[in-house]
Amino acid sequence: MPLSKAKLEQELGKFFSKPPTTAAGCGKAWADAVAAYASDLTPPSSAVTAAAGVLEGSLTAAFSGPPGGAPPLMELAFATFGLAVGVGMLPLVAVPPSAPVGFVAMAAAPHPKTAQATAKRIADLIHDWITTGNANTGPPTAPIPWT
Repeated sequence: MPLSKAKLEQELGKFFSKPPTTAAGCGKAWADAVAAYASDLTPPSSAVTAAAGVLEGSLTAAFSGPPGGAPPLMELAFATFGLAVGVGMLPLVAVPPSAPVGFVAMAAAPHPKTAQATAKRIADLIHDWITTGNANTGPPTAPIPWT
């Protein structure tokens, strides 16, 4: 089954409607939402659960830092998540997303007014980012986009 941006938006909407009160709770909620979304990734990855565990710890650290410091750390957290998900696609050769998700640019832009609008903006960013990944079996076959 391909990725569902609507599923990610729904999961993030729950988070933004009633965010946890701790950095650890926020890291877990984000990681759980992304894991639920990425579990439908094609080609499939056996490492989504493990990658989400790393994402949770990395996001908890990002959310524990000084105000304004989270977006660059979130970019690193998601880059690591993408790499780990790609490893789980063996024997395919994965090429995880290489560009930043866009959290830094988003933080500099005007913020959405509602929890649902925030969830939609972030779901759009994550979906647009993850679908730049691909995997292949090597020449002469064409890469298989992450969907």
